[in-house]
Amino acid sequence: MSDGDPWPDEPEEPTNPGEKYLDRFDPEREAEEPDPEADLAPDIPDESNVPEGLFRAFWGLVATINLGLFAASLGLMLVVFRGELRNGGAVFLLGVAALAYAGWKYREVQSTDYDDDAEADEGDADTDAEGRPPADD
Repeated sequence: MSDGDPWPDEPEEPTNPGEKYLDRFDPEREAEEPDPEADLAPDIPDESNVPEGLFRAFWGLVATINLGLFAASLGLMLVVFRGELRNGGAVFLLGVAALAYAGWKYREVQSTDYDDDAEADEGDADTDAEGRPPADD
């Protein structure tokens, strides 16, 4: 074997090292394959299918839980890092109260059947505006 001969086991390399990947970027091939990123987004249901009371309760609970978590963590940080026991304790208790209210409200919303309320309002013509049966004359 001389010094100028290539290694016997070494394959022939293309002149352009990226040439073996060019078939991946063929425009005709892209049209055939579906876009892989199109399936990454979740399907968001139309909000018109959600009863109004449930929609409001959900976003109210989201805001209340966010407030509770923020206040509780801020209160603890005020106590631990700055030594402000009075202010930090008050903010922490506000956060705990907001989280407790959110837990109570969640249980109340969970026990409410919003679908039956919407159907009862539409199909119940034998009651007045306050839900009482009409008076017999």
